[in-house]
Amino acid sequence: MRIYLIGSNGFVASGFKEFFKLKNYKFYPINKNNYNKYKNTSCDILINAAGNSSTILAKKNFFKSYNKNINSIIRSLKDFKFNEYVLISSTLIYNDVSSKRMTKENTIIDIDKLDNYGFFKIIAEQIVKRSVNQYLIIRTSGLVGAKLKKNVVYDILNKKKIFDKKNSKFNFITTERLAEIVFKLYRKKKCGIFNVTSNKNIKVQNINNIFIKKKIQYSVAPKKINNISTSKLSKFVNIFSSEKYLQDV
Repeated sequence: MRIYLIGSNGFVASGFKEFFKLKNYKFYPINKNNYNKYKNTSCDILINAAGNSSTILAKKNFFKSYNKNINSIIRSLKDFKFNEYVLISSTLIYNDVSSKRMTKENTIIDIDKLDNYGFFKIIAEQIVKRSVNQYLIIRTSGLVGAKLKKNVVYDILNKKKIFDKKNSKFNFITTERLAEIVFKLYRKKKCGIFNVTSNKNIKVQNINNIFIKKKIQYSVAPKKINNISTSKLSKFVNIFSSEKYLQDV
C-alpha cells in the first residue's frame, strides 16, 4: 500500500505520522518543500491534511484563506493519481454544532449562514465529492496531540488565558486516534462523509481536572456547546468519550 500524506509538517498530519510508525506503514510525507518531487505520481490512498485551520485568517483575509483551503485541494486532485482520496474537513460546516440532531452527516446546511471558514470547508468537500469516485471526507472537531498550538486544552496545559466559560462543552479526540479511525474506515472500504470525534463532550472545567487541577480564571464569554453526532461512525468503529481521549495525551 502506497500512502501519500499532504501537509506532512502540520498538526493533523503529526498524528497520522505517529500512527504510521506504530503500525510500520510505509508512507510518503509531502509538503511544500518536496511537492514537485511527487507531482504526477501515483498512490493507493492520498490523505490531504493540508487545509488551513485558522478561523481568524478566514475572517480577516478572505482570498488568502480561500487559496489555502480551496486552491490547494484543486491542485492535489490534478497533480496526483490515487485510488482513494481522504480530505480532513471540519464540523464547523454545520449551522448548529450544539445539537447531535443538527450535526448528522446528512444534515442540510444553509451556506448563507456559515462564516467564511465553514464556507471554505464545505466548498472543499463539494469539490472532492464531484471529482472523486472513492473518497472519505472526515469532519473533525476538537483535536489534541503533538504540535498542538491552540484551543482550550493548549491554554490549560500551558497556563494561558482561558477564553471559554468553565461550563462550555467541547468534543475532543487525539490526532493519532483520528488517524487510526480513518484507516479502519479505509480497511472496511467505506466511502462518504464521517464525523470523527468523541462520542461524548466534556466541560472545560473538567479538562482542567484531568491535567493540572489548579485554580483557573475562566472567561465570562457566552457559553459554547459542541455536541457532535457520531451515530454513523459508531456503526463501524469503537469510539470513546472526550475524557478518555484527553487522558491519553
